[in-house]
Amino acid sequence: MPNSKQIIEGIYRHIQENNLSKVLPLLDEHVQIHVPESLPFGGIYHGRAGYISLFSAITQTWASLQTESIQYYTRNDVPDDVVVATGELRAQLQRNNAPYAMPFMNHWHLKDGKVIELTVFYWDTALLLATFHKNLPGPASSNGIYPTGPESPQS
Repeated sequence: MPNSKQIIEGIYRHIQENNLSKVLPLLDEHVQIHVPESLPFGGIYHGRAGYISLFSAITQTWASLQTESIQYYTRNDVPDDVVVATGELRAQLQRNNAPYAMPFMNHWHLKDGKVIELTVFYWDTALLLATFHKNLPGPASSNGIYPTGPESPQS
């Protein structure tokens, strides 16, 4: 049986491949997913049906969504049921294909080889929300996180 880190690595791989059917069996039937409330797809999602609802809401918001440079963290003094994943989220808004990039962190909690809880953290939800509402990339934030595009320093 794969360890918790291997399970989470597999989930990210299946998500990148848009293979929801391989993700669902890795989720506990009572999984809880916490996404920042301020976002268009924010809230607490319950169960596998909740995961499907979240996935649907995300695909209605983003035209494309990629995670890059993912690092996985576990601790020896914590049971093998907690994995923290960090990386960069790159996406384009569905409405106008405006590109966006920012760091993320996800806190995964597993039990008996299945995800029982996921808490999603985005680096700058205020800038992300402003980008959603403006429907185009905003200026660079003071912390150096930029929407990507022709006028951004990251292009």
